[in-house]
Amino acid sequence: MIDGIKVYTKLSLQDRLSVSQGTETVELLNGKPTLAPTFVPREPWKPVSPNQLDQLRGDTSKPPYQSIGLVRLPNHIRDLWKNTDIESATTEADIQRLPLHPLYSEAIKSTGNWAAGFQIEKEKMIMHNLACISKGLRTVTFNPRENRYLGLHLDSWEKQPLDKLSAVRNRLCINLGRSPRYFLFVNQEIHSLRRMLDMPREGRARTLIQNFLTAFPDYPVLRIKLNPYEAYIAPTENLIHDGSSEDQLYQDVQITLRSFFQVPGVQDTILSKVKHFFSAT
Repeated sequence: MIDGIKVYTKLSLQDRLSVSQGTETVELLNGKPTLAPTFVPREPWKPVSPNQLDQLRGDTSKPPYQSIGLVRLPNHIRDLWKNTDIESATTEADIQRLPLHPLYSEAIKSTGNWAAGFQIEKEKMIMHNLACISKGLRTVTFNPRENRYLGLHLDSWEKQPLDKLSAVRNRLCINLGRSPRYFLFVNQEIHSLRRMLDMPREGRARTLIQNFLTAFPDYPVLRIKLNPYEAYIAPTENLIHDGSSEDQLYQDVQITLRSFFQVPGVQDTILSKVKHFFSAT
């Protein structure tokens, strides 16, 4: 594994990170035919080694924009969501009824206000609808137009060329379900993959992914466990990734927000230490 994107969190990473044995192509994914080639992590998953953990863990107070962060919802927002009866939602129909709950608007507003604290540009945040995803899926991203699961991919909401992807909005995704879910990713930005492949600037994202994973089938995929009411921040338009609901006991429920989110650092700055001192006195 080549040094690349770091993971920043004040939560423990020790039991959250695992690594695949590379990637493979599949003709069936979650019981549906794929369009060749469709790539998924090659199992089994193994715990990261101490050296890999050191390589992945970010350790500064000011992470670069193209980083991954792992954060936990504040308790009062977690309790708001619980009080909407979201934990009893097991179908898409249940999710569609949630906005009728009297506490739903407050939960949405509080979640948005919390997420705004990570913005580095005060623009209007893009909040997606709640998503209820089947449990037990190897990878979760589904294309309804093509009736297939995508496997490892890039997000494409921003519709930008490859050489602009390091500066587009990133994604904050919150696990609102009762089971852990997983974020899967390759720890290299798109410009690094292009350099490794000597690929032209105007190349297509799908071609880049196919070329890289075909040329480097043993390059590992990382997997982060996201517990209930935790969130990741990640540049999902600038790194190969997907989600997974494998091993879940309950329905997978999540919500995505998009903006120019800054991953929080893990070292306290002098200003934060001063604020902490006065708040404690």
